[in-house]
Amino acid sequence: MVSKPILDACCGGKMFYFDKDDPRVLFMDCRRTEAQLKDRGKLRRFEVKPDVVGDFTRMEFADGSFRMVVFDPPPI
Repeated sequence: MVSKPILDACCGGKMFYFDKDDPRVLFMDCRRTEAQLKDRGKLRRFEVKPDVVGDFTRMEFADGSFRMVVFDPPPI
């Protein structure tokens, strides 16, 4: 049983969120990584730090585990 009501299945850098540690959300992504990115001439830190590392095409959660699923996959 999952204790959080929301699953973000492709959280990436959590740019969707004001609170990147929102306690209501189980963050999932297929990777965990850190990088320095150049943005408008300045370096900024970018990290993908999910609670669960997993593939959204093979999720192991039971049906009905979440009240809401956020699904915003990266463009290919």
